[in-house]
Amino acid sequence: MSDPTRATDEGGQATLRPYSDVEYVFEPHSASLPSVRAYLQDAWDRRHFVVAMAKADLRGPRSRTGLGELWAIADPLFQAGIYWFLISTIRSNGSDQTERLVILISGIFLFTFSSTVLSGGGRSIIRNKGLMLNSTFPRILLPATEVYKGLLDLGPYLAVYAVIHFLLGAPFGPGLFVLPLLVVLQILISSGLALIFATLTVFISDMSNLLDYVMRVLFFTTPILYPVTELPDLAVTLLKINPLFTLFACYQAVFTGELPNAGYLFQSVVWAVVLCLVGYRIFVSHERGFALRL
Repeated sequence: MSDPTRATDEGGQATLRPYSDVEYVFEPHSASLPSVRAYLQDAWDRRHFVVAMAKADLRGPRSRTGLGELWAIADPLFQAGIYWFLISTIRSNGSDQTERLVILISGIFLFTFSSTVLSGGGRSIIRNKGLMLNSTFPRILLPATEVYKGLLDLGPYLAVYAVIHFLLGAPFGPGLFVLPLLVVLQILISSGLALIFATLTVFISDMSNLLDYVMRVLFFTTPILYPVTELPDLAVTLLKINPLFTLFACYQAVFTGELPNAGYLFQSVVWAVVLCLVGYRIFVSHERGFALRL
């Protein structure tokens, strides 16, 4: 069989010739973003991949331990116990220890979800290098898998916390009707941040290590260990830079039997919309270049 890329000249010498006149040009999405509807539809058609991958990731490490799935609950409870011991020791004369305990336990449970999404989603591209280089699919499925993993644990978190809330005799107020909205906002904020960090870890070599420090800063600047009402005005103004601050301020109001502050709720909605739009655009516009950076 003759080689279509070779020809012979009059002297019988082999010469190379172009295979065809077709030129292939690969451009990043930033040159022309794909249709949002078509892209998300493509990702939705592969939703079973997200479910299967998330369950496999969770089942793997937990199946090798005695407590198994209980570790998902035991770890945040253990953290809450340590912080409660420190807080109660330092502020043994606190006027409402039940309120502080409610804020602490609920905050750690809920922050664990965001931590799972941000840490896992931020590293989802570099951690799945082999899959990236050998398969074609919307790359947004990888951080989406981490979001789904977080949701699988969030249900048990809320169920266990509901029991703790009842046992502590904490108040139930009308703010509970706002709780589903707050959870949706947290999912959107965490997903948007995960898309941004997932992109940064590919293009910035040290970002994967810096992500651990980012999570620590977010933890201590999010109102989990302290009530928002005890913060001075200047501290509140500065801490609002943290996208999770106003959201967790709303959580505090709900779990202490009050309605969330309307200003905090509005800012949380703004953070959710902005981070989702920015995160999506940054991620999708650079995803075709991920393979070249891995």
